[in-house]
Amino acid sequence: MSHKGSCHCGAVAYQAEFETSSLIECNCSICTTRGHLLVPVPAPKFQLLTDPTVLSGYSYGKKVITHYFCPTCGIGVYSSSGDPTRSIMLNARTLEQFWELSTHWERKTYNGKDRHPEFNPKHQNQ
Repeated sequence: MSHKGSCHCGAVAYQAEFETSSLIECNCSICTTRGHLLVPVPAPKFQLLTDPTVLSGYSYGKKVITHYFCPTCGIGVYSSSGDPTRSIMLNARTLEQFWELSTHWERKTYNGKDRHPEFNPKHQNQ
């Protein structure tokens, strides 16, 4: 199923194809701080509809994943390792129909805090 979404101001827009019945709620430092609910999307099924140079990115820890956000409104849109064989993690709250869809999706927790403590920048110098 095809879904569209964007940041709050609309400067960053995308289209993604995925089927899911669940959202991932991760307790790592960045997901907790930003309040994201995640949906994995195969990288080839994600299409940025705006110029990629509009995005800003943030990486920390081992700098394996980049968290992309709109520099205008600050909303985090997705995270990616840059590996086309891996899924990007889409901030489900940026989907146009988030409220309609999410009422039918189960929330699953992911223990990123304990699984990846080396990625917690609050306890190390960046």
